[in-house]
Amino acid sequence: MAGAAMAPALWAIKAHFVDKPDLFVQFIVSLPALFIIVTNLCFPLLCRVMKTKSIAMSGLVLYVLSGTGAFFFEDISVILLLRALLGISVGMIMPLSTGLLSYYFLPEEQSHLMGLCAAMNQIGGVIATLIAGVLAKVGWNYAFLVYSMGLFVLILVFLFLPNERLETTKASGGFVCNIKKFYPSVLGMLLLMICFFVFPTNFSAICVKTTTLDPRSE
Repeated sequence: MAGAAMAPALWAIKAHFVDKPDLFVQFIVSLPALFIIVTNLCFPLLCRVMKTKSIAMSGLVLYVLSGTGAFFFEDISVILLLRALLGISVGMIMPLSTGLLSYYFLPEEQSHLMGLCAAMNQIGGVIATLIAGVLAKVGWNYAFLVYSMGLFVLILVFLFLPNERLETTKASGGFVCNIKKFYPSVLGMLLLMICFFVFPTNFSAICVKTTTLDPRSE
């Protein structure tokens, strides 16, 4: 939801960058996902050189700086660069959000905690999306300030997360073999994400065209 949180603000951003292609504005939502994938693939290597708290703290600092940093720039290229960095930061944090549950808790507790984790992720996404939409009414760039919510999580991680090194094991059969083994799930998630990103990247534009919303109003 890191990228999709900006979906309600795309109408205001597009109104500001009226001379830029629609694709550039849509990249504000979809570009982070690409860099999340790349960073996730490198996560085992990251675990070998950094401990859990260091990874989480680094990811959250980058998350806040790259997320809110777009507030200060009016160059679409710089904003897209910051969105790429945002994707990298989420790629550092995301595996820890569920991976640490299996590391610190017993198997009989994990299913319940996984459900709570998924629920909290979605609730956080809904709240962030709502706040971004409200901030977009103040100004197109104010929506990026929603990422300052990461400061609260940063404080909690600093106070409570143990700083241990995760043990990583090499998957048997290699990357290609595992893709073949789980390809129905992988293909299903790929199709799901393609359908998902069609919605947030176009929703605000459709609303402006089909309702009385004025993208220039503040």
